[in-house]
Amino acid sequence: MKALGSLFLIETFYGRRRPVYANMYQVFLDFASECEECSNDELEKIRKHLYGSFAKKLLSFSGYLSEYAILKNSEKYLHAALVFHCIEDTMLDYRENIRYLVIILFSANILKIDFNNLVNRILPLCTEKTKKHFESFKNRDPSLNQLQLFDLQFSNIKGRPRFKKI
Repeated sequence: MKALGSLFLIETFYGRRRPVYANMYQVFLDFASECEECSNDELEKIRKHLYGSFAKKLLSFSGYLSEYAILKNSEKYLHAALVFHCIEDTMLDYRENIRYLVIILFSANILKIDFNNLVNRILPLCTEKTKKHFESFKNRDPSLNQLQLFDLQFSNIKGRPRFKKI
């Protein structure tokens, strides 16, 4: 199963800093594509390889993918970011997922991409638990999805989009 090999490679990436090389983002895209080709049983095997800090790293990478989507003006990075959420399977505190989903939503809005359609496309990869969380997020009052509520702000630093803590 190719996706598991990509997951092990992603595990070696440092999660506290933005990936600086385009090939790292390509690994993220490859992993997302490979996951889409997996059966539900294979996806469950992939999820079993996650642990707390690695799950947190996947969420962090979903935020970096959101920034990169804006930089490259490309929906495929947002799609990969959402696949990371499916694989992470709300293992951690769901509020942490919401924070990163707000970042993905903000990026989708900048790119004029329908966030709900993005989510609907990845739902087949999700467990029932994560599907419920995504549906709940899609139905939230939009006023709850403001970056400021999560002590975040969006900026453009030296031509690179960034989400950072206020």
